[in-house]
Amino acid sequence: MVHLLIKHQDISKVTIKENYTTYRLSYIYPYTTISGIPLHLENIDIIDKLRIYKIIINDKITLQKIQEIDMLLSTQIPTYISFLKYENDIWYIVFKKNNTVIDKLKDKLENTSLSINIMFVKKGASYNYPIVYLL
Repeated sequence: MVHLLIKHQDISKVTIKENYTTYRLSYIYPYTTISGIPLHLENIDIIDKLRIYKIIINDKITLQKIQEIDMLLSTQIPTYISFLKYENDIWYIVFKKNNTVIDKLKDKLENTSLSINIMFVKKGASYNYPIVYLL
């Protein structure tokens, strides 16, 4: 499967379209539209916990890209819950363990980079949360 990644992120090219159950995210180029917001995370650590994987963001440029996207989503989508977490001076993303996530990450625990795609934001009863895919 082929995945397109954004080399030079421009937050103004992100579109958000609301429908009944989700907010669909797209990245618009003059010649194509990419579903979701694909990102390549550099200089990361993957920590295997009991029920989750923590993707530690060590790179300041990668962190800034994620924070820009997160800020856009939080200003455009009511009751948005961030996928970027901060604790003890560490920024990270959490992936709950399931068969798909375990399969995608089992050979990458020693990697220092990872590609993700923020596909859409799912509407919940009291909050809206992003759906992030591992590529």
